[in-house]
Amino acid sequence: KNSDFSRNTYEIEIKTKEGKEIPLEIVSSPYIFDGKINALLVIARDITERKQAEELLKKRMNELEIFNEATVGRELKIIELKKEINELLAKTGQKPKYEIIE
Repeated sequence: KNSDFSRNTYEIEIKTKEGKEIPLEIVSSPYIFDGKINALLVIARDITERKQAEELLKKRMNELEIFNEATVGRELKIIELKKEINELLAKTGQKPKYEIIE
């Protein structure tokens, strides 16, 4: 095989002189000819916006999970209350007020 390309992608954080951290995505591709590296192509990309979007997405997903748990928990409590009401109505000889589907 005369030439080979293997691409590597990884993320690092660098610090500016001012101390600000910047996330970078590094993509490197060596050009190998006859078993030796003849050249290396390295591309560094600032991924600050992507990281911010990922963090916002993570936060929103967490909020959605909390809301979902609260909503489902509330619904389960309502179902239990309806069952209790139906049982009390049955004990007093009345027909159930709520249809409960399980």
